[in-house]
Amino acid sequence: MRTAVVVLLLLATTTVRAEPWYRGRYGKNRIVHLSIGAGGSIVFLVTNPVEGALSPDVCRWCDPTGIDRATRDALRWHDTELAKDLSNIGAYGVTPGFTVGLVLAGTLADPSTAAMIDDLGPILETAMIVRWVTRFIKLGTARQRPYAHYTGPIDEDDNVSFVSGHSSSAFAVVVSGAMVARMRGYKSEPYLWIGGTLLAATTGYLRIAGDRHYLTDVLSGAVLGTAAGLTVPLLMKRDVSVVPTRDGIALVGAW
Repeated sequence: MRTAVVVLLLLATTTVRAEPWYRGRYGKNRIVHLSIGAGGSIVFLVTNPVEGALSPDVCRWCDPTGIDRATRDALRWHDTELAKDLSNIGAYGVTPGFTVGLVLAGTLADPSTAAMIDDLGPILETAMIVRWVTRFIKLGTARQRPYAHYTGPIDEDDNVSFVSGHSSSAFAVVVSGAMVARMRGYKSEPYLWIGGTLLAATTGYLRIAGDRHYLTDVLSGAVLGTAAGLTVPLLMKRDVSVVPTRDGIALVGAW
């Protein structure tokens, strides 16, 4: 996410074509969504220490379901730290790299700053929204992680198991990237749906193998990420404007 923010901010300061990216039919829309995606991501990163301080000390959802116990016993690795490290690489390295690379392969066929923002902006915005939603759900449900339930607490993250942030992020990036490729008619679309989904699913599996999440955490994260990936990119196609109303202002779009 840090890399995507830097890339988009750099792109926003350059002009490849005669017409600036912030003008034309979708110029205002780009400004709105670039501001939301980049700004929301920066605020999320800056407030990470606050999340740790707000993490619940006591679980409100402590006992696993029957299917969660069964899948944990079946899928948990002996070396849980290795599985955890691999899940970090998959969620925040391999999966976004694979997705952005295939989307850019289509973008660079006719490159421009506007095209870069139109293609990468929805992916960044989707990931940002999902991370915020995931954060609030985690703090609200206060579900105990598997390792904390079975082997004992470790740190402030012991009671933020639901939903899986790795899973929601991975699926959000992949599905939003596939939606962008679909809207642009890029040949990479089927590879994103198939290869990207497999990578995201592998990340979810590794979270269970690493004893960091239950199956229901992972499935819920996958549903959340997929739902955001299917809907948020569509907003980049709309003309958005802020208009005055009798009680204040309203955000209006053509749907």
